[in-house]
Parts: sequence; C-alpha cells; structure tokens
Amino acid sequence: MWVNNLKAMQLHLCRLRFVTHGAGWKRGKYPANQALNFENWGSWDGPVILHFGIAKPFRLPSNSHKICAGVFTILAATSLFCASQLCWQCIDKIHIKDRLTVLELQQIFHLAGACGRHTPIGAGSFLSSGMLLASAMVQAVLYLLTSEQFHYGGPVKKAIIKEYEKEMGARQLWGCLRPPHSIMLDHQIYDDAKIEQPKIWCHVWVQKREVKKQRASMMGKGTHEEEIIPDCDEGEEHTGMDATDVKKLHEARRSTWEKSTLPIQVQLRPPPAEEKKLIRWIWGLFRDEYGPPVLCIVIPKEDFQDLDQQQDFEEVKKRHDKEKLPMKCQLVPRQFLAGGASVWLNLGRKNLWEKLAGALPFGAFLLTVVQTVYTKFRSANMIQTCDDIRNADCSFFDNTQEHPVDFRLAMGFKVAMLGGAFALAACFCLRVSYSIDNSSEERSCWRSCWRYMEAVGFHITMLCKLFFCWPCKFICQRHGTTSKGDIEKLDDESLRQLLL
Repeated sequence: MWVNNLKAMQLHLCRLRFVTHGAGWKRGKYPANQALNFENWGSWDGPVILHFGIAKPFRLPSNSHKICAGVFTILAATSLFCASQLCWQCIDKIHIKDRLTVLELQQIFHLAGACGRHTPIGAGSFLSSGMLLASAMVQAVLYLLTSEQFHYGGPVKKAIIKEYEKEMGARQLWGCLRPPHSIMLDHQIYDDAKIEQPKIWCHVWVQKREVKKQRASMMGKGTHEEEIIPDCDEGEEHTGMDATDVKKLHEARRSTWEKSTLPIQVQLRPPPAEEKKLIRWIWGLFRDEYGPPVLCIVIPKEDFQDLDQQQDFEEVKKRHDKEKLPMKCQLVPRQFLAGGASVWLNLGRKNLWEKLAGALPFGAFLLTVVQTVYTKFRSANMIQTCDDIRNADCSFFDNTQEHPVDFRLAMGFKVAMLGGAFALAACFCLRVSYSIDNSSEERSCWRSCWRYMEAVGFHITMLCKLFFCWPCKFICQRHGTTSKGDIEKLDDESLRQLLL
C-alpha cells in the first residue's frame, strides 16, 4: 500500500529518483521505475533509503548555443561594469621641463604610479553593461515563454515547427500571470509514475451550426446555434491527394472551429506517437489568438445538449459508453484551461523579442569599440587634470600644456576589450540559437558551423549598412541625387533584413 503512496508522491514536489539498501560492499541501488515494480522489498538488507528530488527540476536549455549566449552575455556585462570602475591609464613617463617650477615638479613626482580614467569613458562602459543586463533579461523571458518544461508539449511543439516553421518563428508570445489551477499538465510525469492521467476542466474546439427551436418565440428567430464537438482524428487521410492539398483541406475545414462557450471536464492523454498522425491533428489549430496547441485531451461528449445532467468526467463517460460512441481527441492551447481565474498577457511576436535580445549586445559591442578606439588614439595625453586621477591624492596637475606626463593603457582598457569580445560572441550565439529553435532541420556539427558563418556575415552586413548604406541613403535623399523609388526600394530591403 505504501508503495502506491510513493507513486502518488510523484505528482507533487517530491519525486522518487532511486532506492538504495544495505551498507558497504553489499549496498544495492535501483532506479525508481525498477524499485516501484519490485515486489520483494522485505528481502533486502537494511537500511532501505529512498532518495527524492523535485518532480519538475529546472533544466538548462537543450540548445547549448543558448546557454553559451547567456554565459557570454553575463561575462560581457560583468567585464564592462568592472571596466567602468577601473583605471584606463597609468603614468608611463615624466618629462622634466625647464619651465616647470619646484612646486610643479614636486607634485608631478608625487603622482608617480598614479592611474586614472577620463570621465566620459567609464559612462560608456556602464551603459554597455546595462544594455547587456537588459539582453540577459530578455533572453530569460524568451526561455520562460518558449521552453517545453514550462509550457509542456515537447513532441507537439517539434511537429508544429516542422509544419509551420515560419509561423512559429513569428508567433505571438503569451504569458500566464495567474494560472487557473496548480495541476501538473505534463503527461510524462504521470506515465513515469504509472498512474492515471489527471482530469481537468477545459474549453474545447467546437463547430457551431444553426438548428430549429422546438418552440419559436414570437419576437426572436426560430433557430439557435448548437455547439458540436469535433474530433482531430476525424476525416480520411486522403492518400490519393497531394500532401499540400490535404493540408489545405483540413485547414479550411477547421477554420470554423471555435472555442466552446462553456468548459467541460476532460482527461489529459499523451499525443499520438506517429508523426504523420500528429501533424494531421495540428493542421488548422495553430492560430495567433492562442498559443500553440500543446495539450492533448480526451472528450467523452458529442455536444452540449446534456447540461441538465451531471457533468463530471466519469458520469459523462458512462452515458457516452452506453451509446457505444468513440471518445473524441483534440489538441488545445493552454488558454483553454478552466477551473479558476486566469490572466494571460500578449507580449508581441517572438521574432521581435529575438531581434531585441541580439540588438542590445551588438549595440554594447559598438559602443565599446568606439570608446576603446578613442582611448587608443589619445592614450598619451587624455588625462589632463586632477579630476581624472583615481588612486592618488592630487592637489594640482595640469597636463594641457607641453604634456610633462605621458600615460599608458591600464587594466580598464583591457577589461573593456575583453567585454566587447564577449558581447560580440553573445551576438553570434544568440543568432545561431534562435536559428536552431525556429528550424526543423536536424542538428549537426557542420550545420552549426555554417550557421556561425552566416551569423558573422549577417553582423558584417549590418555594420556596412549602419556606417555606409544608411548614411549614404540619407545624404542622397537630402541632396536629391536619387529618385524616390530608389530610396523606397533601399528602405524596403534594409527593413526586411533587419526586422523580418
């Protein structure tokens, strides 16, 4: 009996990972699925220890490029923040001039070994670190809104990407601020625990049709709408037709499917294991007004005509079985869940969030390049007054005339260059990771290398547009040397590559 209780515990925060018994060289270890099926627990030598873990542990993304992008983003933000606080230049040489007074010489010798930073330089690094932190938060939001471990339906999502590749990359992102209930909706957990799938209240897809009323009212019409529950497995496979035509046929048929007015109690079930069948179920159900249809449910009803009777799943199933009708199966989005108050927030299109996550570290890289190049060309005489000295007492220092002191580049400059390199690496990894997420192609080493080459080419193209194409277009537009049609064509091509 207590072994059955262990199975029930799999559904809560505690999940049995493995069981050990005995001690020393007699110690045995069994995985959870073997231990729960083992009947002779009493034959084990004590002590018997149960090792638990959380039912849904936080997992890192399966896309390793996304992990690298996050790591590089954090490293770049840390490096640039440190660079904003460190000294960028230290005294390298002191030139003894004849015109210097004894007081000036004494003050200069006191500054031997001093380091500092010109005031605008640190502000650029600090701004870059803030942009990178914003990019890290955008990446985290994207992971929370798109990962299978938070939104379930991993196999269904892969099939949707394969069938609707472009649409999935530009789909609307939905965030649930308040879920309707706390029931776990991952069917794999219940399969691992070998217990029945949960029963939940949920809206379903319905087809509305007009039927005649038995008693037509004097003022109203003699018809009303009736909601019929369709089945995703209905319809022939149309083996003699082209696959594209079959898809269009299913999409046209399911374009009339709507969300039911009232929820009913349904049961969770695993999606079809056959890929072709799963894709056929998905056709026509991927829509912008809802999230991806990742929940597979079983419905024991044909329509909503029995609302005057008991509506729990078992009672409805008994009445359904008496008529010897098959159970209906559907794929529904998470917005269809009922059973409590819920709040959903539309956060815009996924590709725009991905562009923002990549544009922020790229902007931080450009800002870092500007300030490092500026520092490099003015490294000898950038620090001119006591306001720029950071690690020594300074009462009087004037390096504006005759430059008695030369400076060399210090740690802050090197750390800023390192932060810029990390930011550029984050741009490449983000570009590759989102390309893999939005593609149905199988992952391979050579394909990843090719994507990195494409990412490098994309950023070089963006640099050329930023510093050459767009400024030239603006100048030509101001002076009227190009036609309006050429400018609009250039605008369309630039925006298409930047945003789409």
